[in-house]
Order: sequence, then C-alpha cells, then structure tokens
Amino acid sequence: MPFFLDEIYRLHLLEQTDKALDLIFAWTNHSLKSGGAQADEALRSVDVNALDEDLLVGFLSSSYPGKNLLRNRSVFAERMLERLAQEIGQPRADALIRDLL
Repeated sequence: MPFFLDEIYRLHLLEQTDKALDLIFAWTNHSLKSGGAQADEALRSVDVNALDEDLLVGFLSSSYPGKNLLRNRSVFAERMLERLAQEIGQPRADALIRDLL
C-alpha cells in the first residue's frame, strides 16, 4: 500500500489529478473486491494535508460502496472535513461531502 499512496502524492505534485483519481478509483475498487482491508488502511494513512480537494473527494467517493465495511472511512471523512472547512469554510465543506457519507 505505501507504493499506492506514494504514487498518488507523486501524481498530485505533477498536477496529474485525472491520473491520480483513476488510480484511486481502480485501486479502491480492487481492494473492496478483496475484502477492503487495504482500502481501510489507505484511508487511515492518507495525509489529508498533502492532497487537494479533488483527490480527497476521490478517496471518499471511491470508498462509498464499502462505507459499511471500512471502519477508518468515517475517521478519514472527519479529518478531511476539518481540513476543508479551514480552507473553504464549514458550509461549503459540509455541502461538498454530505452525499458521500
């Protein structure tokens, strides 16, 4: 899993958001089909301060099908919401992720 997150951070630095989102969705989907343990660990490990709003929403969106399986998802959502509220304000942050919880 470290390679996965390292690659996401690398793509983010290169401003290759679409490639990073494709990787997030493909990797999370594969993990969920395998029981979700890796996706759950990734959500626990993601540095919410190192990624932009699009990629954070990508992690939350891609993990939605496993929301009842991934125990770290709600903690990730809280960390993400706190970070986004600081940047874009609480009302906008709440609206951004409301349907993804």
